[in-house]
Amino acid sequence: MDKNILKELLRDLVAIPGIPSYEKDVRDYIISKIKKTRASLEINNLGALIVTFDGKDKTKTPALIDAHMDEVGYIVQYIDKSGYLKVVNYGNIDQRVLPSQRLEVHSNTGKKYTGVVGMLPPHVLAGKEATVLPLDQLSVDCGFNSDEEVKKAGIRVGSQVTFLSNYTELENDKICSKALDNRGGCAVLLALAEHLNKNQTARTIVLSFSVQEEGGLKGIASIVQKVKPEYALVVESTTACDTPGISDEKKVTKMGAGVAFTVADNTGYILPETVNMFINIAEENKIKYQLKTPRYGGTNAGQLYISYEGVKTGIAAVPSRYIHSPVSVLDINDLMCVYEFAKSYAENI
Repeated sequence: MDKNILKELLRDLVAIPGIPSYEKDVRDYIISKIKKTRASLEINNLGALIVTFDGKDKTKTPALIDAHMDEVGYIVQYIDKSGYLKVVNYGNIDQRVLPSQRLEVHSNTGKKYTGVVGMLPPHVLAGKEATVLPLDQLSVDCGFNSDEEVKKAGIRVGSQVTFLSNYTELENDKICSKALDNRGGCAVLLALAEHLNKNQTARTIVLSFSVQEEGGLKGIASIVQKVKPEYALVVESTTACDTPGISDEKKVTKMGAGVAFTVADNTGYILPETVNMFINIAEENKIKYQLKTPRYGGTNAGQLYISYEGVKTGIAAVPSRYIHSPVSVLDINDLMCVYEFAKSYAENI
């Protein structure tokens, strides 16, 4: 796999808006890339995409490899008489990133409107202590003059609001963008689908492009009940705290150190035999890896391993700086390690 192919997939995916329950456009892009493979495709009632590559050994239970399609963002909560929009979080976003941002408001006709989150100028605040303003004290200004103009534009309570598409290549193979969590995982699964199309594994492999993960791990349970896997791999983005001002013991993952295998997080504890299996697969295939220490975050693994009869679940993640913000950063070489591991997992599970 050429990393430029992975980079191209990622560039396309992060440009598509898709907060929890608004994943349709992301799913349509994925289907356009995967529909010509040998896989069978199914969309469930919540909008998740289930892609099945039959294996050679029908006596083996299927293995599930999951990446969620949704990104963090906002929805319109209120429209005032002057045409300003109030928004509410869809997903966990640090409030400090919002002031002075440009956002994209999506109408029900498919048209997009750019809005800005303004702040009072420093002249007005002179002598007052600067504080982080709560979300209900901020408004999105798209330039509308009235609530009637907003209504005519096709914007209503519940309309999707996302960070602007901003894919940027930095130095040393670093990529900056919104929605790296988890379009990086989706790019890996798309690349893996191309491999599985040409290489049949012993065990049936089901790729799930799940929904509503950022809304509290809501969408994965419906997939587990359908697939009934014995094993599962969650392909994710995770926090990289390798930045100035962070002590070594709090640097849960580091960029450039390869795929991160989670030991534990806020939603669950990975079985030690699963972690050991991941390490063995990585070492046998000369894949750079690191262990994520148990401090932050949560993934669909938190629901997977307690669903159905209990699923032997592990996490392979790409470290990302400034996660859940419009300027997340990852190293494409780490993402390549995630892909190489997912491929080796599918071949060895």
